[in-house]
Amino acid sequence: SRQQLVGGSLLRILHPDEQVAFVQTVQALVAAAAGLEDVSQSTLRATHRILLPAPAGVGGGVGGGGGGVAMRASAVDTAISMVQCPGQPPRLLFSSRYLLPDGSAAAAGAFRVYPARQVQVDAFVGS
Repeated sequence: SRQQLVGGSLLRILHPDEQVAFVQTVQALVAAAAGLEDVSQSTLRATHRILLPAPAGVGGGVGGGGGGVAMRASAVDTAISMVQCPGQPPRLLFSSRYLLPDGSAAAAGAFRVYPARQVQVDAFVGS
């Protein structure tokens, strides 16, 4: 649920096999943006897996040992952006969308990073 995610670490739901790659990707984004006057162009996309509670009676989950809840992997597409308000330090913004359900080829695991497309709003003005 939303309440379980707010204020928590993203690492808590990232698939364990992809946590190191995800952290290294974010560190590289932050390092690349260091010293830039405008960090708004510091954005990338990544497809990766997250762990969600498996529906009751569904097998093939991850974890759940010791009486815990069985989890299942699902693929998501996440935009990772550096944002900065005037007078404030830069912050990271993660925006994810559900990509493919458990059992799909993408949910099988393949952490990938893509450059984010930057759309210039003023390019559409007057068109």
